[in-house]
Amino acid sequence: ADPAAYYASGTPPSADYCVEGVIHVHSIVSANASVVVRFGTSANTGYIFQLNNGTGCRTRKIVAGTQTTLGTEDTTTNIPTAGQSKTMKFCVSGTTLTPFVDGTQITSATATDSAISAAGRAGVRLVGAGSVSTGYHFTSVRAFTP
Repeated sequence: ADPAAYYASGTPPSADYCVEGVIHVHSIVSANASVVVRFGTSANTGYIFQLNNGTGCRTRKIVAGTQTTLGTEDTTTNIPTAGQSKTMKFCVSGTTLTPFVDGTQITSATATDSAISAAGRAGVRLVGAGSVSTGYHFTSVRAFTP
């Protein structure tokens, strides 16, 4: 399925900020959910921290729609199960990208990259076979300066 991206209408005052979203799983489907920083809407460019159903989580760079994995955690420890919620947080400071799940830094998915330096927009991204009553749902999202 094509990704559905939802992002703030305004641009953060600085390119250094965090996005935090609470994801709830209504049911397990083939899907992933991401929090997004420095998203360039017209260029389809930004950084995402993604929870992948059944495989783990990863930090990725998207440039003109092409994704590159920068860091990964190949364990299902941080993947929510049906009926469960998890808090995803993704912070960017300079060239450092730092992901968290439920307040714990995912060290193996922490990365550095200098390709995208503009503030862009903060948001979320969903990919997969979800519906109103199935799959992953964000119940809250916020962007903030740490």
